[in-house]
Amino acid sequence: MSVNNPYAQAGWPNPGNPWSVNDGGSRFPAVPPSIFGALPFAGRRDPSPLLSFQFSGLNPDILGCIIMGPNARHCFSITTTPPGSGQPSVTLVRNDKNAVVARIEWHEHPVIQVENMIPRSMSSQLIPLSQDMSYRTMVVKGRSYAWVSHNGMIRLYNTGYSPAELVGSLTRQHDTVNLNVAADAIHTGMLEVCVVVTVLLYSGRNID
Repeated sequence: MSVNNPYAQAGWPNPGNPWSVNDGGSRFPAVPPSIFGALPFAGRRDPSPLLSFQFSGLNPDILGCIIMGPNARHCFSITTTPPGSGQPSVTLVRNDKNAVVARIEWHEHPVIQVENMIPRSMSSQLIPLSQDMSYRTMVVKGRSYAWVSHNGMIRLYNTGYSPAELVGSLTRQHDTVNLNVAADAIHTGMLEVCVVVTVLLYSGRNID
């Protein structure tokens, strides 16, 4: 495992083995690290229930799969076109009505877009890796988040609360990737954002 590989450190998936998530162990902080600076915090809210979504039918990986939600409902499909004629490979996320809700263009530095949530941006701008490679920050619609790896799980926190509020989590079991997202976050459009980040993190490709 290369010490120069940011994916191989602090629990981030390793492109050489995209389904491998290392254990951050005791380095996981009780609250995500001092990424908040002097930002004002809101008080703790009652926790929102987490809803589960499964990336399954990987063909051959997360770049080609379906996403099933609660009550085994088909929520999204993910397809990827091969590169050609100077054009990059493109991953499309379609909802249950077959409408494209997000896309990833696999340039040397991937470019992502999520309808009504994230304008066209580089993945390295959406989820930049911290200097110590222990977490990734994310800002969506003015709200600050952190993705932190611990014990084989990647957790998403809303860092606008003190202590930081758990919004979602990612785990992998056999040939399935599991995404849990808080119900109130889904209502604000964060499900599609989390789906795109999940694809980025488990794509096995350079996203920085």
